[in-house]
Amino acid sequence: EHLLFMGTKTHPSENAYQQYLSSHNGHSNAWTAMTSTNYYFDVSPDALKGALDRFSGFFSEPLFNEDCTEREIKAVDSEHKKNLQNDVWRFYQLEKHLSKPGHPYGKFGTGNYESLWSVPKEAGRDPRRQLIEWWEKEYCARRMKLAVAGKEDVDTLEKWVREKFENVPVRTEGKPEVGRDGVRVVFDESPYG
Repeated sequence: EHLLFMGTKTHPSENAYQQYLSSHNGHSNAWTAMTSTNYYFDVSPDALKGALDRFSGFFSEPLFNEDCTEREIKAVDSEHKKNLQNDVWRFYQLEKHLSKPGHPYGKFGTGNYESLWSVPKEAGRDPRRQLIEWWEKEYCARRMKLAVAGKEDVDTLEKWVREKFENVPVRTEGKPEVGRDGVRVVFDESPYG
């Protein structure tokens, strides 16, 4: 997820977003859960429109700079290695391991250098190209939710959101399955049998 923060066509500098937020008393972060990736930021009220401009580009025109890709995969690997020492994370992995064989819940979920870089390279695949192809398939407005809070009135905030996020791809293929309750169906059956 952090690779998205490293440049867009409109703001190509690798640190443009972070520098903008820092210079306006803000910060950002992101995390990936099992079924979603979450991004957030805060910034001084007068800088919200500019922050939205930079933030929206991550979802419509990310660069996925080649020199950043391997570095971020190494960061994922480092986080994975750190998690190996965490008892809560190890318990979670045990729970996944005990799930029904072949169920998606049991798959390796975080990735490491070997799974994200070495194995694809050895198979003749370009990890950056695979990342771009995955982004082009999975990142779309239909699968996103956005909340914006600011000092402006709701009509102004809505106008900014429409202007800034209108270029986020809609993509009608691969529509996620949604249950009667409106919640995305992640697994058709229990991972435990």
